[in-house]
Amino acid sequence: MTTRSRADVRALAITLAAIAALLTWLSQSASADDSSWGTLGGQTSDDDARFELGAGSNTGGSSTGDSSTDTASDTGQRHETIRVDCVNDASFAACPTGITAVAICAPGATLTWPLFERWVDVATGDATAWSMVTSYSCAAATEDTGPTVAELAVTAWASLEPGVPEHTIQPDQGWVYSTVPTIAYVEPDPVIISRTLLGVPVRIRATPTSYEWTWGDGETTTTTDPGQPYPNETISHTYTAQQTDVSIVLETTWAGSYSIDGGAWIDIDGTITSTSATQTLEVRTVHSKLVDCDLNGNCLDG
Repeated sequence: MTTRSRADVRALAITLAAIAALLTWLSQSASADDSSWGTLGGQTSDDDARFELGAGSNTGGSSTGDSSTDTASDTGQRHETIRVDCVNDASFAACPTGITAVAICAPGATLTWPLFERWVDVATGDATAWSMVTSYSCAAATEDTGPTVAELAVTAWASLEPGVPEHTIQPDQGWVYSTVPTIAYVEPDPVIISRTLLGVPVRIRATPTSYEWTWGDGETTTTTDPGQPYPNETISHTYTAQQTDVSIVLETTWAGSYSIDGGAWIDIDGTITSTSATQTLEVRTVHSKLVDCDLNGNCLDG
C-alpha cells in the first residue's frame, strides 16, 4: 500500500477543486452562448418573426432604407424584398452557409436581418432566385434612413408643373359681340407622369378641380365646372360694352395623388395652380340699321 504525505493529499485536493471550477465555468459559458442567439440585438428568435416580406420597396424587419434595383415601369417586373433571420432558421435556401450575426448591438441600436431581393414577372408569375443584398447589421434607433418612396412622391408632386389644360373661347375668331354671351370651356383631363424613386416605379397624377376665368373687364368666374362647347355651354360671360381689347386668363387648381408600383391611388394633401397665357379679344358692339331692298337684293340705306 502506497503511503501519501499530507502535502501530496493537499495538492491533489486543490487540483480536483480547480478542475471542478473550470468545468462549471465552461458549462455556464456554453449556456450563455446558446441563449444569446434568442435576443440578438433585441431581435426575437420566434419562428413567426424570422421572415419579413415586402413588395415594390425595401420593407420588412428593421429596414435600413437600402434602395431596390431600378426598373422601368413598362417592363412588367415587380421588385420584392424580404428580410430573413438566417442564423435562427436556415430553412431559407438563399441564406449563405456559415453566415453569422452581430451578437451584441450597442445600446439603443437594433439588429437588422439580412435583406434579400428578387424580380417577379407580373404576367406569368415567374420569379428569379432570391439573392442577398445586405447581411446582418446594427441600426441606431436615431439613425436617419432617408426619405421613403411615399415621401419622395409627395416631394415630386410639390414641384410638378402640370401645365395649362386645353381650353377654348367661342366664338374662336379673335373678337366677340357685346351683349352676346362669350363661351368658355376646358378639357379636364388629368396629367400623369412616371418616376422611378428608390428603384420603385411611381406614378404621380394631377387632376384639375377648379377654374378661375378672368374676363378682362373686371369680372371673374370661379367654378368647378369645366364647361361645354356651344350649343350645350355651361360657362359664359357677357360683355356690356364695346372694348378695343380685353385680356382673358385661366387659372387652374390641381389636386394630386400617387401610385406606388401599380398600387391604388393615394391622395396628396394640398393643391397646386397653373396660369394660362393671356388671350386678347376685341369686343364689338352690334348696330341695327333699316335698309330698303328690292327683290333682287339691291338695298338702299334707310
